Amino acid sequence: PSSPLTCLSARSRVRRECAHGRSNAMLATLSFAEAEKMVACDRGLEAAVGSLEKVELRNLQRRAEALPLAQVDIALHVGEVLYGNVGAADRLDFTVIGPAVNEVVQMEKLCDMLGRHLFFSSRFAEAAGGCDGRLESLGQFRLRGVGESKEIFGLRFPYIAAQFVPA
Repeated sequence: PSSPLTCLSARSRVRRECAHGRSNAMLATLSFAEAEKMVACDRGLEAAVGSLEKVELRNLQRRAEALPLAQVDIALHVGEVLYGNVGAADRLDFTVIGPAVNEVVQMEKLCDMLGRHLFFSSRFAEAAGGCDGRLESLGQFRLRGVGESKEIFGLRFPYIAAQFVPA
């Protein structure tokens, strides 16, 4: 793959409905019935970890070639979104909007501050049933544009490999 987004897009094809990519960001949505929520969350978690592993392998190659390394941060959330074409007839942009989009974008911005590459919302953690004990609370955080503080989760060690935590 030539870019980190290629690594991510290959993994996000698991029952993906749409993806929105802009320069250095990508949003993938997964559609599921209420009864499938836990399975969909588990697949989302596995796709996120697999994507980070793929980026790390690519970074090992890039490091050996003295090339710049890619940093990828992922936030997983459960919520409703609207998507479609927005704009004028001569300039349409396929986009995803809604409070859930803002929340997950603001969650991702915490990655550098907390020194982690992978976060989960409390709604994801609840829907996923805690992912078999693999998730741990990182605390309550104020997210820009979101009314109240939100609890953010990360992968509990040893479920996340050391390479996913920035040095």
